[in-house]
Amino acid sequence: MAFRVGFGMLRLRIVIPLAILAVVSCWMLRSWLAEPPLFCNEPYRSDHMLVSVWEPMPPLEDELANYVIADYRRNILVMFAMGKSGIPRLSFWHPIKETEEGIYFQPKHIPAKPFFVPRARDSMFIFQPDGTSRQLPLGPDEAEQLHKSARQIHDNLYTFIMDSYHRTHPEKIEKRTEQSSVEEKDSSRGRSGSRKIGVRLSILTLSGDPSR
Repeated sequence: MAFRVGFGMLRLRIVIPLAILAVVSCWMLRSWLAEPPLFCNEPYRSDHMLVSVWEPMPPLEDELANYVIADYRRNILVMFAMGKSGIPRLSFWHPIKETEEGIYFQPKHIPAKPFFVPRARDSMFIFQPDGTSRQLPLGPDEAEQLHKSARQIHDNLYTFIMDSYHRTHPEKIEKRTEQSSVEEKDSSRGRSGSRKIGVRLSILTLSGDPSR
């Protein structure tokens, strides 16, 4: 009887750790195979943690309150040009909500609506303090390259990133220049047309009505 009890306890001591190990291994395998959360580029594990977890990287920050985050796997770069709005950097570190459509960042201590970043790829998003944004296309691995090259920039991240972007995307400058030249031509035509109409009106006014 004592032998049976001892053998049963021995089996429990072996089976229970193996079951725990199997559960932990399955959880780790599932977490590694699944796509990591947005803006989590590297797993993090401290000395007191059993397994690694995905943690978002802290935003880059400059003297003008511009904040930059990036997702290397999805090739996304997001720039929050907050200026003097008073929105702190911590607002763009840990998101408040992640859905199938995208991710929400809530400005801390500021009564403003959340900033929504859509779940996209190969894109750069630029946000203003009021939540408005624009989207620009990125080339392969460009988000990681821009983000890493901007780590040593502390005076103006916006200018540095946009200058770097335009060097690799000169067609964006050409399109913008062409649009500006068209607008200038249209405005100059409008001004010349106005001058012609004004001259004709002046001639009619000075000469009087020709039907008289």
